[in-house]
Amino acid sequence: MLIRIVGAGIAGSVLAMQAILRGHKVELWYSRKAYSSAVASGIFNPIVLKRLRLVWQAQAFMDEVTRFYPRAAELIGYTPPNAQSLWHRFSETGRVNDWQALTVNEGHARFLGIVEEREDLFFGKVNEAGWLDTSSWMDKVLDFVSQHHLLRVEEWKPEMMTDEVPTILCQGWHKDHLPFGIPQDAFAPVKGEVLIVRLPGYPFNQHILHGGVFILPLADGCYKVGATYSWDDLGDSVSSKGREWLLERLRLLWDGPVEVLEQKAAVRPAVRDRKPILGRVPGHPSLFVLNGLGSRGTLMAPLLSVWILDHIAGEKELPSEVSIQRFF
Repeated sequence: MLIRIVGAGIAGSVLAMQAILRGHKVELWYSRKAYSSAVASGIFNPIVLKRLRLVWQAQAFMDEVTRFYPRAAELIGYTPPNAQSLWHRFSETGRVNDWQALTVNEGHARFLGIVEEREDLFFGKVNEAGWLDTSSWMDKVLDFVSQHHLLRVEEWKPEMMTDEVPTILCQGWHKDHLPFGIPQDAFAPVKGEVLIVRLPGYPFNQHILHGGVFILPLADGCYKVGATYSWDDLGDSVSSKGREWLLERLRLLWDGPVEVLEQKAAVRPAVRDRKPILGRVPGHPSLFVLNGLGSRGTLMAPLLSVWILDHIAGEKELPSEVSIQRFF
């Protein structure tokens, strides 16, 4: 079956590879416009660390993450980054007790790992968490699709819609609701800003560190620090307020020298009830949507792609929590 996918961010690129691994022919539309996915951390983490709460469907999402990414990476020639483990720094010792108490709970036990002390600070390891270098991943997917399938480097328009080809919209919050009546107020977009920095002497250069913000090792001795959350300013421009907020929280994790190299901003396609939007667009038999992954795109996209492909094939109803029907 030919599957048309509109949008090549994390949602669209992962969906494309899931479809290809299932033997489908893919037509991927890429408009060359900026994606929030290129700014995103790419961290896949099944725990809401601020509250030590499991993400909805955490085990199912992580099962598919561990199954999908290695298979797809081998196919497209993507090399995972070296820094894969995620450590959470506890803000107070009482949180260590909370963490350790939850390790005996079903669900949490799988993901809450060991606690280590280092220089009077305590850190907990999140088992199975890691990250995807989103820019490198998306480049590899685009290259693979251009060689083996059909890559359309242009903007898809609603008038190009046909009833013959299943078309899945993955364009982000500001595009997919406009032409087809998906309620705009279903989305609650959130702007995020990150810094690219150098941290001379920083000791955790092989791990992702989280503690209010994340510090993510990149190549060439650089780190990504993020991220802010703003529901008011939904532009792509960076702000001095965001920069200062990030630096203030970075100093709580690292009191050494900081060289800011770059600041980036993008708007996450979040949804008001914090669940993604999947399913057939009412009134359009061959039009579907996969959107609203918010800040957990790399975690959710592999399994959500399985669900939407099964749905298109008529094999499975979508969970009510993510179905587009909840907004109609």
